[in-house]
Amino acid sequence: MRASVGSAGDGAVAGQSTGVRRPPLTRETGKDPRVDSHGVAIDAPNQARLTAILNAGVELFLEQGFNRTTTDDVAARAGVTKRTLYRYVGSKQALLFAVCSQLPRRLEEVADTVSRQGATDQFRELIAHAAEAMLDLRQVVLVYLAEGKHLAPEQREFLVRHEDAFVARISETLQRGVDDRELRPCDIDVVAQALFGSLAHSTRWYRPDGPLEPGAFAGLMSDLWVNGLLGMGPYPGLGDDPSERAAPEVVGTLDPDESNEAQEKILDVATQIFAEQGFDATSTRSLAEAAQITKGSLHYYVDRKENLLLQIHLRVMAASLRAMDDVRQQDLQPGAAVAEIIRLHLQNVENYHNAIIVFNEESKALGPENMDKLVGWRSLYARFLEDAIAQALAEEGVELPQQQVRIVTRMLLAMLNSAYRWFGRGDDVPLQAVSEELVTLFLHGVRSATGTAPAAAAR
Repeated sequence: MRASVGSAGDGAVAGQSTGVRRPPLTRETGKDPRVDSHGVAIDAPNQARLTAILNAGVELFLEQGFNRTTTDDVAARAGVTKRTLYRYVGSKQALLFAVCSQLPRRLEEVADTVSRQGATDQFRELIAHAAEAMLDLRQVVLVYLAEGKHLAPEQREFLVRHEDAFVARISETLQRGVDDRELRPCDIDVVAQALFGSLAHSTRWYRPDGPLEPGAFAGLMSDLWVNGLLGMGPYPGLGDDPSERAAPEVVGTLDPDESNEAQEKILDVATQIFAEQGFDATSTRSLAEAAQITKGSLHYYVDRKENLLLQIHLRVMAASLRAMDDVRQQDLQPGAAVAEIIRLHLQNVENYHNAIIVFNEESKALGPENMDKLVGWRSLYARFLEDAIAQALAEEGVELPQQQVRIVTRMLLAMLNSAYRWFGRGDDVPLQAVSEELVTLFLHGVRSATGTAPAAAAR
């Protein structure tokens, strides 16, 4: 999801893709003779042992991150010797690649099995099957999102190319629907990137032990993006999520420390390096060198590296909650308020791009107390958005169960939180046009107002 996107607002034709077509999925041979192009051992004599190694890698990368995980840790967790581990995956980085490459393999299967039928049905099937695949590989997706920066350049390029190929499949289905007048004219690239982001980043909030079964999740996801929020009907059988009543409350006040010019420079440098290399891979020495100060001067301004990480998170949350307050103070109509929240969220992606990378990918390095505060502030932001969405539904006379409103709020947040992966990287992409496209997608989906769209999937 690295291609530039265009919009009808900057010279693109509505309904026509403005980006470069992605290449089809290929199975080129990897450079390491121990593994195939997906990072999996070719000569693995025992599939169960390979699975145990991959599962151990997933668990440890999620628990403590790539840099804090050693091959000794993986071997012990998998119940194998280090010699066996190296025979199967070659190195810790090869293990990370093998873990992450399970996702493009599954998405390739999804793309190959979607039936050739009407564009709307095909789109619905593509989104639903991809959603179920993401949940089935939920832990793998979480590793990919958080630890992918630690892959070798050629490994990252391989995975990005295959990810882009699936996004291209979404684009092709959308284009076919627009051409057949089943789906509304839209900026194909923006919508396809945003949809993939919602699919992938929804793994961050979905809980396998929660009340939402994978099939129901997939059905709701496809219904939302086909028909839009205002075109949805009640989805029965969702039940209530008791954990929601125990959601963490905001702890303390959101008040980033006041800082002088030197501290701001250090924070800016840390934000860039953490975004590029990761928190654990960044030493205080490298921070001092990048800030052009001595290590002693760095410790004068910053007592612990984790405090820099916390300040970056506070910077993002403060900007997010200021934006929410701005919307509330404007006293907008409910639908306009939702639209403005989406626009301001994307504006923060532009303004705090590196900080938002750190916010999304490095939070596991925060201590328990700081993480509790972060979860509380995130929950507060989500509740504000949920309330705005509920008011927009009431304004339109649409009645949906509270649990369904909560779920679609999270799906929208997943889309917005994933935007840093494709939007705000300095490309000449108009913020207003992209935000308007996403507002229309969320409220009205992709179906054409005049075309014949099949009814929502059976509930």
